[in-house]
Amino acid sequence: MNVSQQTTIKELQTTAENLRNRLAQLEENAALCMPCAELSLGPYPEDTPDVAQLLKHVKNGQQICCAKTAIFLNLVGISHVLRGCQNMT
Repeated sequence: MNVSQQTTIKELQTTAENLRNRLAQLEENAALCMPCAELSLGPYPEDTPDVAQLLKHVKNGQQICCAKTAIFLNLVGISHVLRGCQNMT
């Protein structure tokens, strides 16, 4: 491995570490969090495309979705309404 390749690898490692740190900061600032499974409107990602826009992390083996946006609140509302309808049947 030459010096140029070593430098590139070091730069990529630094960039990856910076991105991890930024993601951790964003997750800390995202005030609303709940299990992603509770926001899902179906078994496939296409059923709830807005979930893809949320910040995600794993806590105690469960994927958690976090956001400060109206998208999150909208998903929470829709999922609760649908669950209520399912419980009535």
